[in-house]
Amino acid sequence: MNRGSRIDIVRAEEDPAAVFATPQDVVDHKGLSRDEKLRILERWRLDALDMEVATEENMAGGEQSMLYQVTLAVEALHGETPHDGTRATKHGF
Repeated sequence: MNRGSRIDIVRAEEDPAAVFATPQDVVDHKGLSRDEKLRILERWRLDALDMEVATEENMAGGEQSMLYQVTLAVEALHGETPHDGTRATKHGF
């Protein structure tokens, strides 16, 4: 995705993975406000949590969870230093 291109914000908030390749692409997008980025990343976080639960219940859809990447992207928006590199859990950290 072109970092400065116009996007369908409603679609991005409903299904971030359909609009962005990675959570970092959300952070890097120049056409979104910080609040829009956080809303999109929150949706992505919830989707990733659902995938973690499905994986635990052996119902995975074949997609790799993005929970850790989403956590890093949110931390970047908040200006926080990423954690020690350990993988985020379905509980968020």
